[in-house]
Amino acid sequence: RRLAHKIARGGKTLHKATRKKLYGKLLEGTERTITWAEEVRAAIAARQTPSARLLEKYELEALADELGHYVPLAKKCVYQARERVLNEQPVPHEQKLFSIFEPHTELLKRGKAGKEVEFGHMVEIDQIEGGLITHYRTYDRRPAEAPLLSQAVTRHREIFQRSPVVCADKGFYSEEAVKQAAELGARVCVPKKGRRDAKEERRERSPWFKLEQAFRAGIEGTISVLKRVFGLWRCMREGYARFESWVGTGVLAHNLVLLART
Repeated sequence: RRLAHKIARGGKTLHKATRKKLYGKLLEGTERTITWAEEVRAAIAARQTPSARLLEKYELEALADELGHYVPLAKKCVYQARERVLNEQPVPHEQKLFSIFEPHTELLKRGKAGKEVEFGHMVEIDQIEGGLITHYRTYDRRPAEAPLLSQAVTRHREIFQRSPVVCADKGFYSEEAVKQAAELGARVCVPKKGRRDAKEERRERSPWFKLEQAFRAGIEGTISVLKRVFGLWRCMREGYARFESWVGTGVLAHNLVLLART
C-alpha cells in the first residue's frame, strides 16, 4: 500500500528509473500475495475434516470463491503493469483491466475538452419533443455510432407510425447512415465530420438545421439532468447487470417526473 501511494503521489514527476524500481517492488509484493491467496484457496479445497461449525464451512467456501474471482484479475493487473511500465510495451485497451472490482468497465474517449478519457459504458438515449425518453440502451462495449441512426428511426416509426426529424451530434454522421435514415423517411439533422463543400455549408447554416440543432442541445440538457438529478453520473451498484438496472431506474424516474409535471 505504501508503494502504491508513493507511485500515485509521484505521478508524472517520477524519474523513469525510479518509477520502474517502485513498480518492480510493487509487483513482487503483489505476486507474493497472489501466491499466498492461491495456497489458501487450495488448502480450503483440500480440507476433508468436517467443520464443528456449519457457518465456518460456508464462510470458508465463500472465501475460496472470492479468491477464485480476484486472483485471475490480479494476475491480469500484474501482467499489464509489467508490460506497460517495466517492458515499456503498449497494451491494447480491449485487453486492459481498468477496475479489479468492476472488471466490465470500459475506457471511453469522446474527444471532449477537459475529459480526454472517461471510464464506464456508453448509454444510448432516444428523446422526443416534450422531453420524454422513448428508448435507452447500455453497451458493454462501445459500438460504432453511425449505424445506430437508422435503428433509432426504425424504432420511432414502430412506436409513432411516422418518421421523425433526427437530431444527433457529428459522432453519428456517415454518408451511409444519413442515406439510410433519409430512405426511411426521416429528415436528418446531423453535422458532418471534417471538411464541408458549399452545399453542405448552406445546409448546416439553414434556419431549419439550426432550429433542430437547438433541439439537440436540449437533449444534452436532459443528459445533464439524468447525471445530476437521477444518479447516472456514477453507478452505485456492482456488476454490469446492476449497471443496466441503475440506468433503467434513472430513465424511469426522469419520465415519471416529467409526466407528473405535464
